[in-house]
Amino acid sequence: MSEKNTPQKRFYWLKLFKDFFEDATIKYIESQENGILYSYFYLKLCCKSLDMESDGMLVRYIGNKVIPHDAVSLADLTRTDVDIVRSALKLFLEWGLVEKRNEFLYLPRLKEMVGSECESARRVREYRARKETLGNMVQECIADDSEEPQEPQEPQEPQEPQEPQEPEEPEEPEESQEPEESQGYSPYNFTGGGDFTEQEEPEEEHDIRRDFFTCKSLYEDVEIPTPKQVFDFYKEYRLVRMPHDFYNYQQTHEWKDEYGNRIKNWRGAYRTIDAMYQNEGGKNELHNPDLIFDPVKYI
Repeated sequence: MSEKNTPQKRFYWLKLFKDFFEDATIKYIESQENGILYSYFYLKLCCKSLDMESDGMLVRYIGNKVIPHDAVSLADLTRTDVDIVRSALKLFLEWGLVEKRNEFLYLPRLKEMVGSECESARRVREYRARKETLGNMVQECIADDSEEPQEPQEPQEPQEPQEPQEPEEPEEPEESQEPEESQGYSPYNFTGGGDFTEQEEPEEEHDIRRDFFTCKSLYEDVEIPTPKQVFDFYKEYRLVRMPHDFYNYQQTHEWKDEYGNRIKNWRGAYRTIDAMYQNEGGKNELHNPDLIFDPVKYI
């Protein structure tokens, strides 16, 4: 017979429901004298019947003949006292745990308590169990490595600011190069390779914030509006975004766009931001024609 046609070996096991010992029959048997030994003997009979592969029939083989078990053979099979076996069988037959069929003892409840699987299924189950265990071990190792405490770093002492050194006067270039407008003002125009040229420094250095009333800008080519101009533009074009919100935001960001370039056309920027605001968060808001100019709201 080829290996493909050879029947696979099956493995059997006994299943007990969690309320097995709460069953009324089992509780009654255990309440009798030697009842614990009777229930133990019953479980042994169930396990031994699995080896017989006879669907719950207690049989024994002598030569080519199949003969039933008796009290003496069952006592020897289960290593139980023969008097316990006789008393237990009498009680089992009375309460239906064991039946007699053609002189053979039969366990009617065994079919509900037996599980089985073939050899290939058992190998697959064991392989998956090993794989899952290995995966859990790897995850635990990764978690342990990530949870290792890091040594606290010593706080660094603040370094004293160094006074800037005056650069040496470079040779006069043939053509004067103006700084790019997108870079904004810088006293030195750095180029690749570390070379730089000195430019004229302003008489007094100060940031983009300027006097609220004069609105004098450090950059002649950049028009920075006054709060009143922003408010009037809001009223003229019936915008939705509050003028003080727009003005304060641009003041905080020094009137630069998201790329760091100076905003030359603040009116166009205001209208663009207002349109984006209406499409996103301000759909339900309307222009307020009764809004009054309040200088306190402007930084």
